[in-house]
Amino acid sequence: MLTLYSKTIELLNRDSVKVRIEVIKVLMSLENPETVAYLSEIYDEQPEEVKLEILRVIQISKDQCCTDLLKDELKNELSPGIKVNAAQALYKLGHQDYLSELAHREDSSEELIQIVKYALQEKVC
Repeated sequence: MLTLYSKTIELLNRDSVKVRIEVIKVLMSLENPETVAYLSEIYDEQPEEVKLEILRVIQISKDQCCTDLLKDELKNELSPGIKVNAAQALYKLGHQDYLSELAHREDSSEELIQIVKYALQEKVC
């Protein structure tokens, strides 16, 4: 399995976004405890579609190692899709208090408040 894991990781260097996304899915199925940490390390270098897949993996894995990455993406990323996935992952990781606090801060944008409320499954008025 370790040989397969190493060869699979090498495929993340391919230009094809579709290949990278499939590689991430395969890596998760191999159940290596280092996968989520590795994906968070290469996160910033990836195109948006691959970032979204990595965020889904973080959400499924419930690995707390990526909490800072998720919080940073929620606050600073321009893409609403990334923000929504980061908020949902934070929710799944048990950071509802953080999300609630963020939604009630005066300096939070209306977009951020709506995204957080969506993640918290509240009605946006």
